[in-house]
Amino acid sequence: MKALRAAALALAAVAAATGCGGGGGDGDGGPSDNPTASTTPKVIDTREVENTLVATQKRATPELDVRDPSCPARVEVSEGVTFPCTIAVEGVIVPYQVTLADVATRVRYNIRPAKAILLLSKLADALTAQVPTANVDCGPERIKVLDVGATLDCRLSDRAQSRTITFRVDDVDGNVSPVNP
Repeated sequence: MKALRAAALALAAVAAATGCGGGGGDGDGGPSDNPTASTTPKVIDTREVENTLVATQKRATPELDVRDPSCPARVEVSEGVTFPCTIAVEGVIVPYQVTLADVATRVRYNIRPAKAILLLSKLADALTAQVPTANVDCGPERIKVLDVGATLDCRLSDRAQSRTITFRVDDVDGNVSPVNP
C-alpha cells in the first residue's frame, strides 16, 4: 500500500495563507505609523491573524465546525518572530505556528499547522478506493490532530476477515504511511 494523503484539513491552503497586518505607515495604527516613537516595542494586534486563520480553515473545510481562535493578544513585531495560535475544529483544539515576515514594509503572517490534521473520512475513502469490498473504520471522530511520528489504527473488514492497519503520520501536511501493510 502506497503512502496516503489523509486530507490535511487546510494545510496547503493555510500554509500558503498570508494576512496583511497594519504596518505600512498608512495611518492604520500599525507598527510603522510613527517611526519616531522607537522607545516602545512595535506590536501587532493578532485579531486579524485569528480571523484569517478561521476564514482560511472554513474555506478549506466548509463541512466542519471551525471556531474559537486564540493567539497572544499582542505580539512584538520582529522579522521571523513565531508565535502559537489555536482554533477549534469539530471541538478539537488545533495548534498553528504563525511567523511574521516582511515587517519592514507590510507585515505578513505565514500560518502553518504545528501538528498533522487528519480528516478521517478522507483516510477511510482512500482505503476503500484501494480495497473496494472492505468496510473501513478509523474511529468515531471526524478529525484527529496528531504529532509527526504518531500512529493511527484503522479497521478493515469484509465478510471473510478483519484486520487492523496502523498508519504513521509522516508530516504536518497530513501524509501517512502504513506501518503494517
